Amino acid sequence: MRISWDRDLRNFILEVLREHGIKPSKSLGQHFLVSSRFASRVVELVERWSTVYEVGCGLGSLTLFLSRSTQYVVCCEIDERLARILSQVVEVEAIPNVDVVIADALSLELSKSPHVVVSNTPFVISSKLIAKLCSDKGLLKAILGVQREVGRRLTAKPGSDDYGRLSVLAQLCFEVRPLFDVPPEAYIPVPEVSTTFVELKPRNIVDAEVLSRLEDITKALFSLRRKKLSKALRMGLGVEGDELEILLKGCGLSPEQRVYEIPPEGFLKITSHFLQSP
Repeated sequence: MRISWDRDLRNFILEVLREHGIKPSKSLGQHFLVSSRFASRVVELVERWSTVYEVGCGLGSLTLFLSRSTQYVVCCEIDERLARILSQVVEVEAIPNVDVVIADALSLELSKSPHVVVSNTPFVISSKLIAKLCSDKGLLKAILGVQREVGRRLTAKPGSDDYGRLSVLAQLCFEVRPLFDVPPEAYIPVPEVSTTFVELKPRNIVDAEVLSRLEDITKALFSLRRKKLSKALRMGLGVEGDELEILLKGCGLSPEQRVYEIPPEGFLKITSHFLQSP
């Protein structure tokens, strides 16, 4: 008889891995949460009436717990091996409110109906997933487990070493709230770094057109992060002469500021300037 996942998640995951001869994929950044305590802490952050989209559901470490406390769970898994096993578990245990989808979450279009995104995020896609969620029209909030370094970048202040393009996008798109850390030993295989869970709540101040241009502008400017803003605008975006002076004055920015010292609102003003320019 298979070990019960809700009584002993660690041994449940180990047994499933052994039974199916599965080795976690390094290229997909697979680390399976095996701590019921931390799985429960994540689930407690999701309201009981919620429709949940789970990204990277693996073998169900969060999915199975979510099924007991939310209205409906759609979990997306790119690894066909894991998705089929989890589908079997769902079927055997007659769990009626879970659907497992084999797909790349980064290419999946989410519903515009209200939903919560939950993910023990594979480290290899965390930054791309956060950028994708900026344009998720139905998102009520996201509860994400990310590499601790990424967690620091999400809340980093202008001028700090951790401040970068992801900081700007995340802070303009969301209210970011750090929640708790999960130690490496709560996963199999054990990752080299700790995981930080964060909550993202949409601010709804950046529309699709602005977001698209903002991504391009921050990509160009942060490739020159330690340059003075005036030089970075010339080198990265081809802004020179009178246009450069008008942009800086109109945005209330100093040409002497370094790119990494510009607050998120400053990048939003730069983006708005370009969108308004003929």
